[in-house]
Amino acid sequence: MDHPIKKIYIAQPRGFCAGVDRAIDIVDLALELYGTPLYVKHAIVHNTHVVKTFEKKGVVLIDRIQEIPERSIVIFSAHGSPISEFEEAKNRNLTVIDATCPLVTKVHLEVKRFSRLGYDIIMIGHKGHVEPLGTLGNAAEGSKTFLVETPEEAERLIVPQDKKIAVVTQTTLSVDETEKVFTVLKRRFPAAEFSKKEDICYATTN
Repeated sequence: MDHPIKKIYIAQPRGFCAGVDRAIDIVDLALELYGTPLYVKHAIVHNTHVVKTFEKKGVVLIDRIQEIPERSIVIFSAHGSPISEFEEAKNRNLTVIDATCPLVTKVHLEVKRFSRLGYDIIMIGHKGHVEPLGTLGNAAEGSKTFLVETPEEAERLIVPQDKKIAVVTQTTLSVDETEKVFTVLKRRFPAAEFSKKEDICYATTN
């Protein structure tokens, strides 16, 4: 049976976002300065070709800090890392090179600021993705954190009634999908502090 001809349109411009470009440059420079073995916590970016290219050059991907020999050099990926991993690396006398995307770092700082002021944190993001793990891992001790992915989850969310609430987002979300979750949370928690749409990476919006 004949199939109708389909057209494939290639977006212009295309390529990596600024945060990914920066992380790749950091690994390249570290290889040049320090050689191998060079350890990277998680895949430096979510791109199989880039990851395999670095592995061929001697980069070792690890999932846990305990896997890294003491006094080694480790790069933390563009997705961001929780405070606990920086502390763990320090305890193992590791040299940490932080390749966290600056936009992700901005959200980390929001979480730190709000949680230190006594806010509980709601994050809109994807379960199992490393970015929310890193972001919520920057909340101050005593602050409760919640991760919601869909409007339905936002409707079911139960938070302490006596606490102030701040809402942040994963940086790589769809603006349209995020707005649906925002709408539910704004209705349910009108007094909450909400992050700005600018926290979502421009590369996912144009």
